Amino acid sequence: MKATELNALKAAEAINNQEVSATSFVEEIIDYCKELDNKKKIFSHLADEKALEQAAAVDQKVQGGFNLPLAGVPLVIADNYAFKGMPAAIASRTLQNYHPPFSAAAVEKLTGAGAVVIGKTIVGDMGLDTVAEKDKEGSLFKAPLYLAKGGAAAAAAGGCILSLESDSSGITRQTASRNGVFGLRPTPGRVSRFGLNLCCGSFDYPGFAAAHLGDLAVLLQASTGYDERDVMTAANRIQRDKFVYDNNPSRLKIGFFPSYLDFLDAEVADTYEKMHLLCRKIGFKTVDLKLGILQESLRAFYVISYAETSSTLSRFDGIRFGSAAESDDLEEYYFKTRRLTFGSEACRRSIIGTYLLSDENYGRYYKKALKVLNNTRRLFAEMLDKCDLLLMPLYKSASPIAGADFIQTYEENCLTAPVNMAGLPSLAFPGGFQVIAEPFGEEKLLALAENLSIVEEVTGSNSEKGEV
Repeated sequence: MKATELNALKAAEAINNQEVSATSFVEEIIDYCKELDNKKKIFSHLADEKALEQAAAVDQKVQGGFNLPLAGVPLVIADNYAFKGMPAAIASRTLQNYHPPFSAAAVEKLTGAGAVVIGKTIVGDMGLDTVAEKDKEGSLFKAPLYLAKGGAAAAAAGGCILSLESDSSGITRQTASRNGVFGLRPTPGRVSRFGLNLCCGSFDYPGFAAAHLGDLAVLLQASTGYDERDVMTAANRIQRDKFVYDNNPSRLKIGFFPSYLDFLDAEVADTYEKMHLLCRKIGFKTVDLKLGILQESLRAFYVISYAETSSTLSRFDGIRFGSAAESDDLEEYYFKTRRLTFGSEACRRSIIGTYLLSDENYGRYYKKALKVLNNTRRLFAEMLDKCDLLLMPLYKSASPIAGADFIQTYEENCLTAPVNMAGLPSLAFPGGFQVIAEPFGEEKLLALAENLSIVEEVTGSNSEKGEV
């Protein structure tokens, strides 16, 4: 049986039982990833030798009597995560030779559980959720107009390969769904952000993708926990030994949004309605809800995101960080330095964000956006008081808009960015829908997913695994 035909749990079990070595298993996966990269150009770095070194270390631990929950399981991480010994260019020309001297907290936890990092996938400009644009000066991207975060989901469609990404606006969950795999954005604070390049501290948090739900649960369990290096994990000091699922549908009430059916394309609307009927057939109680603040929330999201990104990127001035351009004039120096470091999207957010934070615009835009953020959180909390889970679409159209500009890309996130603003965990399914729970309610999400085990029957025709 091919390595890609196994799920992560079965692969780890076979390696722990010494039925197969982690080294030979990882070798096969690396060959698969090389073929995948030749077709789709999704990796910024493939770690042949380093991955085999990690696999050999796992074999030694297994032979010594250790039982690792992710023994030898291949893991791909987005390029905006630090991993000691691997480059972290973050799609910037000036950082292409940067090798972090440390590893991100989530990566440390997963490799400690036996996972093997086999490579890093391409991300958007400076790790931003966006469509990568080909700059006139050249770019680090292997493919123009590459949808950021899609590569890790495409790799996860290989079956046993797990994916660690970041999820700011919701593109991570959207691309996971479009690739026929599951995507999870945990509650902010459940997984440490240490070692993740943050452009927008309010919304940038770790996210996961996996082809199998059981693998997603183990991935979450292995990476969660308090980390003193990230103050956001302070609410997560108590580590749970085991997830407890409530698999009784009669005890769970699901919120449904019938008004979205007219807003969605026919294919996505059909899937959403089928999932609603399936939930009722299984025995869940459903409640019809309304949420009329999506567009306002989306615009507030980008006002806050632009402002925070501008502040974060200001340190890349060629003096503190980044490469300095030669110039005799200060204004020209900053212009050349920023163009050397940033692509089009980072420049756009840096300029507009600075405008939004100016004295005359701070109250006009940023303070109002914060009010919308608080209102969005309040509305989601009120809906979750009426039910246990929310069933929402992920995107309007099943296929990304061909040749979309940045405005069209932003509009695509109107169903995901508000969820991120509310700070809620979300589980994305193949076919274009997501399930949302209250903070630290990931167990409920995974319990619902177990009950929807026939999801492929409903969504199988809507997504093709491995397609970005």
